[in-house]
Amino acid sequence: MERSLRTEPHRVPGADEFLELFEWLSRADSECFTQMWSDPAAYYWVRRTVHFLAAIHGAPLGALERAYCTEIDASGLVVSYIQSLYWEFGSGVVLPRTGIVMQNRGMSFSLDRSALNVLEPGRLPLHTLCAALAVLRDGRVMAYGSMGGDAQPQVQAAVFGRHVFHRQPLDQAIEGPRWYVGKTWGKPIGNLVVEARLDGNLIERLMSAGHDVVLTDAIGHAGAVVLHPDGSMEGAHDPRADGGAAGV
Repeated sequence: MERSLRTEPHRVPGADEFLELFEWLSRADSECFTQMWSDPAAYYWVRRTVHFLAAIHGAPLGALERAYCTEIDASGLVVSYIQSLYWEFGSGVVLPRTGIVMQNRGMSFSLDRSALNVLEPGRLPLHTLCAALAVLRDGRVMAYGSMGGDAQPQVQAAVFGRHVFHRQPLDQAIEGPRWYVGKTWGKPIGNLVVEARLDGNLIERLMSAGHDVVLTDAIGHAGAVVLHPDGSMEGAHDPRADGGAAGV
C-alpha cells in the first residue's frame, strides 16, 4: 500500500496529497485495490477525500462547467470535442505548475463494493459527454454537440435530424424548440420536459394525452460546423447561450 494512503484519517488532505491519491488510483492494480478494501485506515482516508470534495461543492448546480467546441482547419480537418470539469469547479484541486483545474468525474464511482459503479482499476466513470461527428453520403462532414447533462443525446438527435433529414439550415436546426424525455439530472421519476415556446396547442395536447409535461426556458447549448465537398464551411451556435461561430 502506498504511503500516500496512510495519512492521518481525521485530517483534511492537502492538494499535494490529493494529487498523490489520484496518481495512485490511476496506476493501481487489482492487488492494490484489494489491500485498500481490506485496510480500514486506507479505505477511510479515500472515503474522507471523496466526501471532502463533495462538501466543498455541495450539490451539483447544473451545466456551468461544460463547453462544447468544434472547428475545421484549413486542411479540412474537422474536430468535435467537449470539455467538462463535471461540477462547477471540478475537484477543487488546481495543478500548481499549470493552473489547470482537475475534473471530478470520479464522483460517479461508488465506494460501496456492492454497487454497479464501484471504484476498480481500469474502469471509466459513467458520463453524459458525447461530442459527435458524422460523415454523410453526399460528402459533407458534420461535427455537432451540446451541453445539457442527460439530455445531450436527445438534443443532438434533434439537431442532426432537422439538418440532415429535414434539410433545415444549420442555424434553424439549432435554434428550434427542444424537448427531452426521461429521468435526468438525478430526478426520481421520468417526465417530458419541453421548452415553453413550443407550440401551445401541442403542449396542451401532450398533457391531455397523459404526459407529465414540465416547461423550461432552455434545454442544452448546441453548436455545429459542416465541411462541404467543395471545401466551403459553415457553422452555427446556439442563441440559448453566449457562444459564437466565426471564421478566422
